[in-house]
Amino acid sequence: MSDKKQHPLNRVQKEVVEEIKGLHKKREALNILAVQRFFPGLLRKAYSIKPFWGWKRALEAAGLNYSKIRVELEPYCECKICGFLGKNLVSHLVRKHETHPREYRTTYPGADLFSEELRARMSEWLRDRFPPSRPHWEPLWSPGYVLDRAAWLAETGTNLNTKAVVEIDTSLWVYGVYYFKGWDNVLRKIGLNPRKVRLIDVKKHLSPEEVVRQLKARQRLGIPLNTRAVGLDDLRLLNAMRRRFGSHDAASERVLARCRCSQHAVLSLLKFKSAGNCAFPSITAV
Repeated sequence: MSDKKQHPLNRVQKEVVEEIKGLHKKREALNILAVQRFFPGLLRKAYSIKPFWGWKRALEAAGLNYSKIRVELEPYCECKICGFLGKNLVSHLVRKHETHPREYRTTYPGADLFSEELRARMSEWLRDRFPPSRPHWEPLWSPGYVLDRAAWLAETGTNLNTKAVVEIDTSLWVYGVYYFKGWDNVLRKIGLNPRKVRLIDVKKHLSPEEVVRQLKARQRLGIPLNTRAVGLDDLRLLNAMRRRFGSHDAASERVLARCRCSQHAVLSLLKFKSAGNCAFPSITAV
């Protein structure tokens, strides 16, 4: 629990709190994705407040928490090409439009391939198999949840340099880099100085296993592994790649080689399923 002193709410914060109370009274869903869908102005207002406030603190200021609010997730996602609604658009894109999901996401940045309900089930399945060291309150990742979670960890006194976050909450770091193009940008958004945060444990070196784990996390979400991209995001990681594997290219090849093996296994499983043999659970990063 944080011992941080609670300051009186300012005018904008009071407005946000009153809106939240009104929506809760009407039984409106108040998870981040639902509010983003139906009341985007309210969400923007909560995240625009400085020092960083965010949605989690806004709910708490309104006397609410996630055990009290209604959570709503979309059961379908829409194909941006033809308007088809489905829980999983992958097979639809391939069969109907002869389009690879990667090409589809390039043409329609941010478009979903899986419905929110399906992604939440996948995440829940993974969290059951690999319990996180810190509890989750939102069912799905979003830019707002990344900021709320990072701010909450900072309040609890958790070290937020890259090495520490990857160890205790890998998914937070992965989605932070994905949504904000670098972990330093997440720290800045919640009012922290990245240089001061990086000074903690600066003398500790990443192990080969930690290097591979961080690179695999970047690769999983399509974040570039080239020298410039890694150096801009995390100079310590780039130096560790060179120190542990002899060069940036050698470290990248190690990860890409493992990825190719994994992709081969997944393709074999997909062919097995498409032949009508069995069903298997889909998974995604949580």
